[in-house]
This record gives sequence, C-alpha cells and structure tokens, in this order.
Amino acid sequence: MRIKRVSLLCLAFLVLGSGAAYAAVPNQIKATVTSLKYIVEGQSFTPISKSKPVIINGEYYIPASVLKESTKINITADKSNLYIGDKKVEVPIIKEKIEGGYGSGFSKLSKYTVFNGVDYKEVMVSDKLFGSTDVILYPEGKYQTFTLKAFTLGYKAEVTVSDYKTDTVVKTIKLEPDTELATSEMNITGISKLRIRITSLESNSDSKGADVVILPTSSYK
Repeated sequence: MRIKRVSLLCLAFLVLGSGAAYAAVPNQIKATVTSLKYIVEGQSFTPISKSKPVIINGEYYIPASVLKESTKINITADKSNLYIGDKKVEVPIIKEKIEGGYGSGFSKLSKYTVFNGVDYKEVMVSDKLFGSTDVILYPEGKYQTFTLKAFTLGYKAEVTVSDYKTDTVVKTIKLEPDTELATSEMNITGISKLRIRITSLESNSDSKGADVVILPTSSYK
C-alpha cells in the first residue's frame, strides 16, 4: 500500500466541510475535504472512522484513524514525537489500568506466583473457575502489540482476547495444565479496552475448579 504523506494534522482531525480551515501553529492551513473511496490491497475498504481525507497544497492527508484501522499499524503522538508502529519498549500490563471480574484478582500466594522455578511475586489469578470470568485491560489505544503470558493449574482452560467495544475477537488461546507457559502476541492497534474472557473447559467434578494465572510480564508495545 502506498500512502503519499502522513501528517500530525491527522491525529486531531476535524471535518468541517469542503474548503474548511484548520487551525495550525503558527499559521492557518486551508484544506479541502474529499470523498475518496479507499482501496486496500485491491479490495474496497469502508472504515469505521468517519474522518475524511483532505487536500492541502495538492497533497493528500489521510486521517491517522483510517490508517490505523486499515493497516493495523499504530499511530500515536505526544508533545514531542509522532510514533508509527509499536514502540519497541515493553510496557508491563500492570503499568496500565486492570480490572478483575468475579473470582479474579491479584495474588501473592506462592502456589500461583511460582512457575517453572521463577517467582513472579504477584500475579492476576482467576481461581477455582467453573464457568467464565473476565479480566479487563485498558491499553487506551496507545499500543500496537499485546503479549499475553498465562498458564492454568489443574484443568484445561481457554482465554479469549477481544475488543471490549466491538466484541471482535483478537485471539483465542488454549491452556493445558502441566505444560510450558503459554505466550501469545497479538495486534491491538486502535483498541482502548480489552476483554480477556477466561473459561474452564472441564467439568471440574472434584469441585476444586481451574486456576488460571496471567503473569505481570504480559506486556504492551
């Protein structure tokens, strides 16, 4: 895919109609809103984003929201930098907001924190799980990649990661007891809120339930 130019202007895109003026520092920019149709890898593409491309001095400027949605490449900005792609620096999930559902929460018990001889000190646990529960993460659209690291004790389990807003499944992971740590990387470009649905896959007839552990080394990039 070839994009002529990406502008920081796209990150704060405001559609005011054809010939609209966009405030800039220190000058004012005249931009013409277009109604171009998007063709991505030869296929017609209709973005969820309602922002429109504009023409400024003969150059096309594409909304960052549309680029993120169509290419799954994250685009974010702060006061000094425009970031395209993942940030290469891993950010542990505990650095962002996390909410545990029924039966889920942080634990420092060694029976959960120690795995394959490594003590992770504190982990997110869904313990004695018979049905399903959710853990909610808040990447806030800042990251391109999410890496989940998890394991289960006692029973088989399934972890489904989805976009909380659209309910679109990003990835499903099967967990087997007494196996190696499950590590799974997935693209979360543009997602502000993730639902991690944890489900026990066995009947748990001994009434103990599955214990599913998400490690704090799970991370964003």
